[in-house]
Amino acid sequence: MDRGNDLDPIGKREHQLDIPLEFFLEGRSGEVVRIVHFGNIITNIPPLDKSEYMSKHNIMEQFLTLCETCELDADDDVFVVVESSDTLELSTKKACATDYIGLRVGDRITLE
Repeated sequence: MDRGNDLDPIGKREHQLDIPLEFFLEGRSGEVVRIVHFGNIITNIPPLDKSEYMSKHNIMEQFLTLCETCELDADDDVFVVVESSDTLELSTKKACATDYIGLRVGDRITLE
C-alpha cells in the first residue's frame, strides 16, 4: 500500500482490526464475505459431510458438486470447495464464478 512512501504522516499503522467483523449466518444461510481476484466466491458457511449442495440465492437455485480441489473439476460448471478458513467457496476451473453467479460481497446465499 505504501509503495515505498512514508506513511507516518497519515497515522499509526494497525495490524489488527479493533472492531470484529460480523457477517450474517443463520443455519445454512450466510453471506458472501469476499471475492478473490480471480472470481471465486468465499462464503462464511461451514461445510457439511456431503458431496453436493443446493445453492439458493436471489431467484436462482442450482445443485453444486463438492470437489476436493479446483483442479479436480472436469467441466466448466460452478462447483464448491472447502477453502482454508473451513468455509465453502464457489469456484469454476477456467473462469470467474462471479460471471456465472451474479453475487457480490454482502449478498446472502444458502448452501444446504
